[in-house]
Amino acid sequence: MLLLWITSATCGDLMFQEDWTGGTGRWQAPDGQIQLIDAPDDEGTPRRWQHETMPASGGRVRLITPIPVTGGAAWCLSARVHATAGAGAFLGFDSQLSAGPPVEHWMIGMAGNGNGFGGLTVPVTEGAWSRYEAPFVTEANAVSIVLKDELWVGGAAGAADFTDIQVFAGSCGEGADTDTPVDTPDPPDTPGPSDTDTPTGVPVRGDTIAGYGPERERGCGGHGAGMAALLLIGRRRRLAVAAAMTLSACHPATRDAALDDLGVRLGGPLLVDPERPTSGEDVQVTIDVPPDAAWTLTATGRGCGTIAGQSGVGGAVIDGLAAHAGVCAVRAEVRPATGEPWTISRRFLVQSSDPDVPPIDVVGGIWRPVLPGVRGAAEAPVVTAIDGATSFINGATIDLDVDVDVEGALAALVVTVDGWEGGFIVPLPDEADLTARSLWGDNQLRVRVPARYFDEASEAALSLGVAGLDRQDRLGEAVGAVLDGREVGTGDVQVGLSWSSATDVDLHVLEPTGAEISYAAPSSAAGGQLDLDSNAGCSIDGINHENIYWPSGSAPSGTYTVTAVLYSGCEVGGASGSVTMTWCGEGSPRVETFSLSEGSPTASWTFDSTCGQGKRASGLIRYEDRSAGARGYGPPAFLPARHVTVRLIRESDAEVLATGVTDSGGRYDLGFSNDGAPGFRVEVQARADDDDLRLQVTTLDEELYVWQTEQVFDDSAQQAFEGVDLDLPASANGDVLSMYDVARRAIEVARLGTSRRPDPLLTIAYTRGTRPNRSNSSEYSPFWRTINVAGDADDPDVYDDWTIAHEMGHFIIDTLGASNSSGGDHNLDDYTAPPLAWDEGFATWFATQVMEGSVYIDLKISGGGSVWDIDTLQPEIPLGNLGDRLEGGLSEALVAGVLLDISDDLDEPKDTINGRDPSIWWVFRHRLRDPKSDRGASGRDLVDFLDAWMCGDLGDVGGSDGDGLRGIVSGLHRLSYDFSPTCR
Repeated sequence: MLLLWITSATCGDLMFQEDWTGGTGRWQAPDGQIQLIDAPDDEGTPRRWQHETMPASGGRVRLITPIPVTGGAAWCLSARVHATAGAGAFLGFDSQLSAGPPVEHWMIGMAGNGNGFGGLTVPVTEGAWSRYEAPFVTEANAVSIVLKDELWVGGAAGAADFTDIQVFAGSCGEGADTDTPVDTPDPPDTPGPSDTDTPTGVPVRGDTIAGYGPERERGCGGHGAGMAALLLIGRRRRLAVAAAMTLSACHPATRDAALDDLGVRLGGPLLVDPERPTSGEDVQVTIDVPPDAAWTLTATGRGCGTIAGQSGVGGAVIDGLAAHAGVCAVRAEVRPATGEPWTISRRFLVQSSDPDVPPIDVVGGIWRPVLPGVRGAAEAPVVTAIDGATSFINGATIDLDVDVDVEGALAALVVTVDGWEGGFIVPLPDEADLTARSLWGDNQLRVRVPARYFDEASEAALSLGVAGLDRQDRLGEAVGAVLDGREVGTGDVQVGLSWSSATDVDLHVLEPTGAEISYAAPSSAAGGQLDLDSNAGCSIDGINHENIYWPSGSAPSGTYTVTAVLYSGCEVGGASGSVTMTWCGEGSPRVETFSLSEGSPTASWTFDSTCGQGKRASGLIRYEDRSAGARGYGPPAFLPARHVTVRLIRESDAEVLATGVTDSGGRYDLGFSNDGAPGFRVEVQARADDDDLRLQVTTLDEELYVWQTEQVFDDSAQQAFEGVDLDLPASANGDVLSMYDVARRAIEVARLGTSRRPDPLLTIAYTRGTRPNRSNSSEYSPFWRTINVAGDADDPDVYDDWTIAHEMGHFIIDTLGASNSSGGDHNLDDYTAPPLAWDEGFATWFATQVMEGSVYIDLKISGGGSVWDIDTLQPEIPLGNLGDRLEGGLSEALVAGVLLDISDDLDEPKDTINGRDPSIWWVFRHRLRDPKSDRGASGRDLVDFLDAWMCGDLGDVGGSDGDGLRGIVSGLHRLSYDFSPTCR
């Protein structure tokens, strides 16, 4: 964590300053209302200040993170304050003590009030802005102070204003003149990493909407009496990173113990840069082996582009261009002049400007380009049966019953699609409770086939593979299911019915006109049509689907009633299945399940549709992004804006005509009607709030980022507006969607690992050219569930994906895990208290899962930054525990490295464990939340994780320091762990 102040001070040091230029992210109020004003003061100087009109007692606005102080030392509190006549403007702090409750001190305020140190408050002259200084000496056992201010409830009605709040070490008057704010923001037009023009699509304008601040609910780190823990969890201290370097073609050095033994002295033996290139970007593969070592390089996968296999002796640098999309796995077999051969692997994942999207969606599943798990284990889950529909229709959902024979607890199902790399991972609701041999029952595997399937798929048949993944990370063999496709009609409204048994189930839809469409009346005057009727009269055709639709422009507006009817059990009995209702575009179809029997033969649902005018807008949303690698930022590229909110806004009165969310390819398709004046704009919001994702990006002043088309589209002249594509450039703040996309991927990783979505709405706050704090560090605030992102003109984190992913790790620990770290300063190149090392190390390991790589990158616009490989640590990173003790301090980078070696498939000598990330998540979610298990240092740490991993029998412990868990913990990282947990 990068602190906002220093803890070792000399007289005159400015320890803290707040001039509110960065917003309110460092402060809290019980109702969340902190008002800021931008205006000239009474001397005409432009300022921003906090404006209080709500009377309070005890401090209404409080600093979130305590300021560390030295007990018994002299300090000075300074601020500019303004108060109306008789109003009680008070500024002070609570002293946090090493023992006992906090002590309240009001230092600046109404005349005649005690300050808690035996003196009086510095009186405020009412009616004018003035600077005030209040000296004090902290209690002998003081450890920190929490600033607070208020408009006192005992004063007269009025207002109190505060700005330029400062804390100095030493006596008042010794600090520098800091009347000019320290963190004056750069002009709003200061360019970011890129300021390119919109290359394609409809011109857009960037804007913000006020009032989209974080939800005002406290996180687990809420403020309370006597609490001295730091609540802002930030990224590592930038200036203290020993791996900081001037970027060039060089790569970070390594201090991997096993590689040292092999004579590898410079960089990692195999590195790719960047690990997430954009389509067609230059990729560099570096092989760093001893001069007499021979090697053979292989490169496989559709993302490799011009990177191809070759052989050589000694080090080499191979340049090539990434493909349009896909993954490239690079593997080097090394044959040293003496000793045994060894191998190591890396991969890169291409971020495509126009990605290929899988032809289906698996409900509750998350697509991953690389599948987890260990293949070939004898105890792996076995899928014994897949029952259900043998066909599908476009625009509907099918249910499959899956039976799995599993030795232990099943963690997920993995669904693959023929012809596609990767697959959908469907995490189970709570893997700890699912140990039965047969799975699912009423909880079928649900596959959604989009309405456009037959427009984009080359094959009418759909070939799926279904496999089981257990808690021990064993991935079973996939069992195939081939489904025959049947194309049906789609339009403004479509209702598809699917069921699994050889029975006759009929679909009925009552449209708003009163006409009912079914097998008895297959069409209506308004245009509704039943175009598929299956198993009629028990003449079983095996299709098991029915479909009713209204072509574009024909669907009546109003309420639709959908009914599934068991016409006959056909000597089989009941029927279960699902109905998919889609209207006004297919962005968010509604899917309902049913179970019918002769005693309960019907099930009904209703929905309202107002898109009967047949009007529709569709297109692709992209944002400007840049890859980050050891050689700096890559060239600008436009990537799809996935799962962002799209709205159609009527120009005349700003009425919302339609709302939807882009799909995984950045595409939207919205049907709408317009009963007002013609003309609308397309609007994009950096926000999503649904069952899968609760996320938004705002400015530091809590204004939501939005974009609108410059063009107003005349819907009186045409009905369909296709290809309304929007490219959001960095010059219009489109780059903020890079952070949105990283956070979205992070939440997906958390859902895969814990089977849960974080419930709180997460806010990412960023303003170009503005620092969120004096040190310009990105940091996570659990109190507001907000990540404040560094925005300095030369050092913004808007494209530093690893930094955002790391802070997302803290959000996941806060909302889905457990932490008892007290915070504090920490550096990569030093030993850290084990609980803090665990929190920071886990957050960095989490970033590796989000980024699907191992090289942590943090860059500056002007060049330089920090680069370090978590898999092969730099020489400055200390190995082992401090003092070789179980409870001794250790590096946070070491924690991340241990977790990565357990979970990755990037082999190196002594790393023989692969693909175990599900087991890491199981320990994180279940065992580490149990406070009864605690060895080594007090609090959750790496020792407790290793104990839980061993007690859960989650992997090979190893017979020596060259294999298994021993190889990673002792052989690679030289940790003093005894491998003797006490298992309950």
